[in-house]
Amino acid sequence: MIQSNKKYLVAFFLPVLSLIVLTAYKQIQIGRGTEVILSIQGYDPRDLLSGHYLTFSVNYDLPNLCQNNSKAEKYVCLSPRFESDIRPEDCKLYIRGQCRGWRFVAGVERFYVPENEALILEKLVRNKEASIKLSIGGDGTARVKDLLLNGIPWKEVELKEEDWKK
Repeated sequence: MIQSNKKYLVAFFLPVLSLIVLTAYKQIQIGRGTEVILSIQGYDPRDLLSGHYLTFSVNYDLPNLCQNNSKAEKYVCLSPRFESDIRPEDCKLYIRGQCRGWRFVAGVERFYVPENEALILEKLVRNKEASIKLSIGGDGTARVKDLLLNGIPWKEVELKEEDWKK
């Protein structure tokens, strides 16, 4: 009987412990990265399987980025601004991604928001100066830290209905 209870405890706590370790690992990765803010333009598609999220395009200030429509891996150097098909040795801060269609995709093009605030945030991202705060690791992997509206974190912005009806 006691052996049976131990199996149930292990079966319960192993997934919980795994989620805690995964969350801690992701937080450490975000904390160690270099913080960068990039402007965005967005819209809010509703996906019944994924919940409410803002999907946007990031402005990398490179007009010819993904012009050849290749699906190969690309690197965007942020200082100085240039793109490369190989890992840039002379660039200390870069984002790794790939071209899909005519867009550079680095895995930072989505930001999940609470369902009751999704519509208001979508309108505000369209109508105001919006940007994202990224954490970029040494390997070029970028992660979204926050959504900014006029330079202010979205959670600190007063979301009023009259703002999004304009």
